[in-house]
Parts: sequence; C-alpha cells; structure tokens
Amino acid sequence: MSAVGRLWRRAPAWRLSVAAAVAFTVLAAMFPPTLPRWLFERVAPAANPQAANRDDGPRYAPQPPQPPPDYGIAAFPPAGPGRTGIIAFAGRQLPLPAGSWQELVLARSAGVAEQASLFARIEHGRLTGLLLAASPGPVSGGGLPVGGFAPCFAPDAIAHQIIPSTAAQGPMARECWTLTAFDPAQARPDELLRGGFDRLDRMAVAVPDRLLAMRYLRTDETGWLTVALLLPDRAGPGSVAPHDTARLQAWIRRYVTVLHKGFDGTLTAGELTPAVARDPEE
Repeated sequence: MSAVGRLWRRAPAWRLSVAAAVAFTVLAAMFPPTLPRWLFERVAPAANPQAANRDDGPRYAPQPPQPPPDYGIAAFPPAGPGRTGIIAFAGRQLPLPAGSWQELVLARSAGVAEQASLFARIEHGRLTGLLLAASPGPVSGGGLPVGGFAPCFAPDAIAHQIIPSTAAQGPMARECWTLTAFDPAQARPDELLRGGFDRLDRMAVAVPDRLLAMRYLRTDETGWLTVALLLPDRAGPGSVAPHDTARLQAWIRRYVTVLHKGFDGTLTAGELTPAVARDPEE
C-alpha cells in the first residue's frame, strides 16, 4: 500500500480536509462569488490599462453652499437724525465713514444669535454709500459667519489683502478685506440688502448703476465681524484699471485699521477722524 493510502486510512482529519476542499472547489465553480467593489476597483485598472487611464470625474461631491442667514426679526427704523463717528454694535465699536448715515434695516437671526444693521448715506437724493455690518451678539461666543472665510478669496477681486495674524491672537484669528465690483441690477443680495434697496426705492433715492464693494472680515475666539461697504464706482462702466482704485485702496487700508481697533474696543475719536474724515474718492 502506498504512503497516500496508509495516510488515508490512519488520518481521519486529513480525509475530512481533502473531502471538504474538493466539495468547496466544486461549489465555487458552480456558483462563483461576486468580487467586492473595493477589490474590483483595484484589480480592474491593472487588468484593463484603458480603464486605468479613463477619467470618471471626481469621486467627492462638494457640499452645497450654505444659505444666507434667515433673519427672523427685522425692523425698519424711522428716518431720524443721521449717525456719525463711532457707534456701539454687537458689543464692539463700529466706525462709520465720513458723513451722516441713516439706519435702514435692523435684523436679528435667532439661529446663530447674529445681528445685522444696514446704513445708508444719502446726499441730495442720491445714495453715496451703503454699509452692512453683521456680528454675533456679545455673549454668543466664537464660531464663523455663514460662508466661512470665502470673502477672503473672492475670485473676481479687484484688490484684496489677507492681514497676517500672530500666534498670540489664537488659532481662530483671521482678518482680510477684498474690493470687488457690484452691479445692483445683476447681483443677488441677501434679504437684508434687498430690504434696504426696496426701502431706498420707496424713498425715491437714486441708486448708482455701478458700485464698488469693500468686504471686511475679522474673527478670533471671541467672535467675528463682517462689514460690507458699497460706494459709487466713479470710474464708469467697464473693467476698473488699477490706477482708478489706487486712492480708494489707500483709503480702505486706513479704514481697515480703525475697523481692527473697533473690533478690539480700543478705537478713539481722535484715531477715527484722520482715517475717514474725507470720502475715499475726494
């Protein structure tokens, strides 16, 4: 008797293993299993070079943009004496550019405890400035505004600056400003701006066909502040050349300095006056 025959008679466990292997092999041939998807994605390119070179597009679907804040409480203060200088806003100091500013809309969003105010500067029946400020309340804590840091990276910016932060300011410290063109007829403003433009229309105030928008953002662990300042574009239609905005950019840098101090609550009237005593285009 051969060695295999003697092993077959004396090793029942070996006999069971051989029988099971044969049975499972027959079953696998009759009912082949389906390859897992992850294995197929790794094996298929190697077996099919053309499939490996085919671009099936990105596998990550970006999240849709966040909707603008839903201001549940909005008020339209009656016209009264204009406001000038430094005003209190959301527990901080908000410096207003030169001139008299009327508050058009006051709003609050319960979801993120955000408050916002829209101010207009009206001279001789024409709009010469529109300022929108938004911030969480003084006890709302940190977080980020809707859209995060997107205003710092506007792809159509005429000019922009990301202001470096120091380690002492904390990991949430960010500060930037951008300057872009703003066409009231083409833009899709949020509900606060829409309410402001509607009120200006009811007041028979002439709105320039073309504006320039300066957007400012600052954040730290105590909260954040956004300011959007719309000014008439006196360069006229068409693209804005760098030399047309040189004076405006110099004014913006002075204004950003006082916005920075206002965020910290350290701004004085003596510092505000030289920075924004004149209109940026004068």
